This record gives sequence, structure tokens and C-alpha cells, in this order.
Amino acid sequence: MILTSHSPEETSELAFNLGRLIQPPFVCFLHGELGTGKTLFTQALAKGLGIKGHINSPTFVFMKIYEGQPRLVHVDAYRLEGVDEPIGILDELDQDTVMIIEWPQYLNEDIKANMSISLEYIDDQTRILNIDSDHHVMESWRAYVATRD
Repeated sequence: MILTSHSPEETSELAFNLGRLIQPPFVCFLHGELGTGKTLFTQALAKGLGIKGHINSPTFVFMKIYEGQPRLVHVDAYRLEGVDEPIGILDELDQDTVMIIEWPQYLNEDIKANMSISLEYIDDQTRILNIDSDHHVMESWRAYVATRD
């Protein structure tokens, strides 16, 4: 599915509603260059999951865990490029966890995603979201997206 977001608010709305739909365990890969909105997307998705508090990028610590029902594990693998040994991401994935992984191409662990989203910068406001998933949540998210048009 390919979506066009015309503002950060619209991107947040899409992510929030996805967060309301997904159930753990769930792994989502987020692809995109710096500044395309991966952390913004994660912040809104976390709100949709019911996670309280501020969500920020785990760039310097590589992984942050936010307790809740479900629990959110937010991974930024950008600094893992060239790291050969596993860092324990799989240890954090359980039946009560939603995991968002930014820069998954740098992972050194074999993790299967339920959904992969690529964010492409078009201009200061516009992003293209290319969503790849055969997870059952896609049917509900497609129905939600159809109501927006």
C-alpha cells in the first residue's frame, strides 16, 4: 500500500490509528533517510498503543523500552552498522511487545517484521509511505485509510 502524507500531522494521524489497531507481538521496520519522520511516526504510534510519556529517538542508546499494555520497544539500529555480535534485541521480543525498529538494514540479528514501512521525503511537508505487510492488521488499516479520502 502506498500513501501520501501532506503534513507531519497527517503522518501522525496515520501512525496513531495504526497503533490503535496492532496487537502484540508485532514488529515494524521503519526505513527512511534522516529527517523523513521515523521518530515522529513512532511517537504517534506509541500514543495509539496507549503508551504514556515522551517518546524520543534511541539513537545513542540504540534501544528504549516503554512499559505499558502492550510494552513498546523502540530500536534505532543506525549505529549498529559494522557491529557483528548480537546486542540482544530478540531478548526483548515477547508476547506483550510491539517493537519498532528504525534503520533495520543495520541489524545484526535475524528478526522477521510483520510490517515494513518506508518513508520518503518529498518536501518539507510531504512524505510517501510505502507499506509492505501481509499481516491481518492491514485490512483494518486499509479500511481506516479509505475513510480519510
